[in-house]
Amino acid sequence: YPMRPVSDYTKRNLARKANSYFLKALSFLPATDSETLPEEPTYEQHFMIGKCKEKIAATMTGEAFRGVGRALKGDEPHSKRAYEVWMHRALESYAEALKLAQRVEKERGIPSQGGGSSHGVAEIVYRMHATRLKVLLSAVRQQKQNREAAELEALRLTTNHWYDERDDRNIQIAEEKIRSIVWEVLADVVAAMAQLRIDYPYFHRSVYRHTQALLWAPILHDPENALQGSLGSVPATKSYHLRGLNTGTCANSAEVIISSLFEKKRPQLCAVWVTTPAAPSPFEVLNDTVRKYDALRSKYIGAFIDCMKLCKRRETLEAFVGWTTLSQRDLPSFYEASAAAKGGVPNFHHRENLLTSSGLLGRSKQHANAAIAELLLDEVKKAAFEVDDKGQPKKETLMPLLMAAFSCFLRLNCPTTDPHWRSVKIENGSNCEVEAICQAYKVIFENIGGRNMVESTEP
Repeated sequence: YPMRPVSDYTKRNLARKANSYFLKALSFLPATDSETLPEEPTYEQHFMIGKCKEKIAATMTGEAFRGVGRALKGDEPHSKRAYEVWMHRALESYAEALKLAQRVEKERGIPSQGGGSSHGVAEIVYRMHATRLKVLLSAVRQQKQNREAAELEALRLTTNHWYDERDDRNIQIAEEKIRSIVWEVLADVVAAMAQLRIDYPYFHRSVYRHTQALLWAPILHDPENALQGSLGSVPATKSYHLRGLNTGTCANSAEVIISSLFEKKRPQLCAVWVTTPAAPSPFEVLNDTVRKYDALRSKYIGAFIDCMKLCKRRETLEAFVGWTTLSQRDLPSFYEASAAAKGGVPNFHHRENLLTSSGLLGRSKQHANAAIAELLLDEVKKAAFEVDDKGQPKKETLMPLLMAAFSCFLRLNCPTTDPHWRSVKIENGSNCEVEAICQAYKVIFENIGGRNMVESTEP
């Protein structure tokens, strides 16, 4: 305290230290031959070692490519970045964990639960292929002059570990085949995520990664010409390889996937639960904490809101904001509200100032309300050019937008006399709710006129 960002150097040192402890734990186990399983299965240790190595690699994504021309020539030792070395080690650790977990499940059985981080083999399968997706996305985000070298590096990492281990695969990584191989890897990752959700209906993390893969599909298909981003589409000759991807806008396909976590009203907002067994292992204790549960919820809610905004689903977002009134505060928000009330009973969260609210619930409401305001701004700009048969602005279109913008502003619960407004730069559009109501009023006043506007609101 106070909370502040952790530098890559600090993250790397923490991950290295954690990795050393997991390696030390393995060294304490008695030696066994290759055909005998140890009394205490070690797949969880290998899994955590892989996570540590992945964290180390993630701190090195900004490392420069040492001679882009030489990096393109092949898998030469001196051309490898530290990122590639550590990510390769991470995927190898995941592969070792998966092999051991599959053997334990076959010979002894691994108890699994409905949610959390106790899915045994499925947990490792997910992590391995989610990491492959992140490697692809890290490469395609590189600057244009480094992208080819980065994607060749990504393919060297991702083509060693397939979900669908077909015998007819003969991957020859070359510059002219980058796009086709990237798409084959992406299709394999999507197949893994879709099948995990089928085999384990409560495995929510695969839904998030499946959505992410579909949103990035246009960029991975053609990074040079993906000007529309996730609103672009992919030719049918390639889209049919990705489960859940249609030939239309990729964002609409992703919307269908992420919406499965928000198909009905829930107190926790999305279909995620904390499920801890009566006698959890140390690894389950590490993974099944309330803090991680809230972090996952926050990530899924943010993805859902952004996806609905991309697809212009204002009604869905307004319904979601309505759901938040039934949700309970998360613990950090409750402690802060209790302190503000000087130990008394805090007010209901839907009555608090949204501009100063904190915690998962406060951030979710802020995010959703701002998304609604941005969509209203877009609708107002389009409505300004719509006319009826007589060439007059459509009052019946403009007035509901003004009312919706006003409702959006009221949800802030921040009176105009509040000192917080002094720190908000309205003129720069930093507050979408204020910008939306001002723009709606301006358009209506310019097109309908002040007196007509008042008359049109009278019963």
